[in-house]
Amino acid sequence: MKWVEPRAIHLAQTEIDEAGLAEYLASTGVPDWSTDAPTGAEKLIEVLGRVCYRSFAPGLNPNVTKVREGNSSYLTNIICQKHGALLEHASDTYMLFGTSRIVTHQVVRHRVGVAYSQESGHYVRVDGISSWFPRAFAEHPKADRLRELYAGFMEAAEGLQRLLADELGIDQLPFKDKKAMTTAMRRLVPDGLATALGMTANHRTWRWLCQLRTADGNDDEIRMIFADIHSQQAARYPNLYADSHVRLVDGINEVTFENEKV
Repeated sequence: MKWVEPRAIHLAQTEIDEAGLAEYLASTGVPDWSTDAPTGAEKLIEVLGRVCYRSFAPGLNPNVTKVREGNSSYLTNIICQKHGALLEHASDTYMLFGTSRIVTHQVVRHRVGVAYSQESGHYVRVDGISSWFPRAFAEHPKADRLRELYAGFMEAAEGLQRLLADELGIDQLPFKDKKAMTTAMRRLVPDGLATALGMTANHRTWRWLCQLRTADGNDDEIRMIFADIHSQQAARYPNLYADSHVRLVDGINEVTFENEKV
């Protein structure tokens, strides 16, 4: 077996179609409008917020005589006012990698504004097992013995998968039968098996999940994953995550927001 560390790998983010935006701004009467937004996502959220009030420039809407300048100032106001619907327009995709099905079973409970694609135990045969060694075991006085027992169990499960494959002659079977046997064999795979889960969520959802899942009381593994995601999001989108606060709790970063559940 192989020991792994759970990771969150950034795969994709929302970007602006600059030609389309320029066409819209010209048709609205503000062809020279610009913003200092550091990313496409933050720019898109600002644009769509200004659309709501036609607040690209003073006088564009007769009711608006003064507009807020600067992306940081604009997004701070949106978040403070809890206009969270605007944050749903931009999204990011992460691969939760080297993490257990214990974590993925919890994560997929979050449905609104989230899309998932997970490595399939229906199609992907287990040949080698990877797993994270839990911190509770690693920090225990008997850590070496616990690691030995843990590895022994995982290696036995790994050996059983290979034995079953040989007994069934799975490599000589038609694909339909391979799939059926792989599906049956996965019942003998531990939940601690490391897997991959692709996850796309909008920024309203990412903010909430980073707070919810880094809170003390969650499983260490899920706290580590979402602390990692928050660290990456806060670095990538300084204006969208400016109101976040981080403190170390039991060795893992716990995230809170001044404006939670926007």
